[in-house]
Amino acid sequence: MNRIIVAFLMWVLAILAGPAHAVHQPLVLMHTSTVSRQFDVPTPEHIVERSGGKTSHSTAQRIIKAVILESKSASVDPSKIFRIIETESHYIVNAVSFAGAKGLMQVLPSAHPEKVKGKNLFDITTNVRIGIQIYKEIRKRKGLSEKDALQAYAGAPAGSRYTKKVRSVNWSYNKLSKHLKGAVPESYNERRFFASLGLGRVGTPLQSPHQFILAMAALNKRY
Repeated sequence: MNRIIVAFLMWVLAILAGPAHAVHQPLVLMHTSTVSRQFDVPTPEHIVERSGGKTSHSTAQRIIKAVILESKSASVDPSKIFRIIETESHYIVNAVSFAGAKGLMQVLPSAHPEKVKGKNLFDITTNVRIGIQIYKEIRKRKGLSEKDALQAYAGAPAGSRYTKKVRSVNWSYNKLSKHLKGAVPESYNERRFFASLGLGRVGTPLQSPHQFILAMAALNKRY
């Protein structure tokens, strides 16, 4: 039954795409990241794009996995951590600031020597874990609001510029990165990827018929 539904949906998408794209366009549309959108997290394609091509698709998957699992373990909203990472390092794993902050979450060794001693801050999971710990401790220790905690994390407790920058981050769900040469690696399957992280299929409600069609396709085995 699932195969019949998916076949029908692909036929509908082929018609909508037009004769010139009837064969290829549905395969591209199947990668419009319905599941990522529901969980409010960036896609690997978005990460590759924002890194300027410095982060590969496979590394982007590792970043998503680390952020989701470490956030879940620490009871932190992963979308917040992704936005901090995009603001801090643009998802570049080996990023180093002029002040010496390192990695995805730009952890500053001189400010947290006890946390980073003997640790590789360019390791994805290690950096994300320590960054989350720092953010949580700042907020808990000082009893700060989310805004003030974000400002403190950036080392700029006064003002609100950094917080506004973090909150303004949005993900691109409907386009492929130019750095992927127009195609998502065939080995990547969004539905299975999220299932491997222990996440359910249903996130926030889909608002449009277009999203509904894509969701139906994404949640079937053909995706």
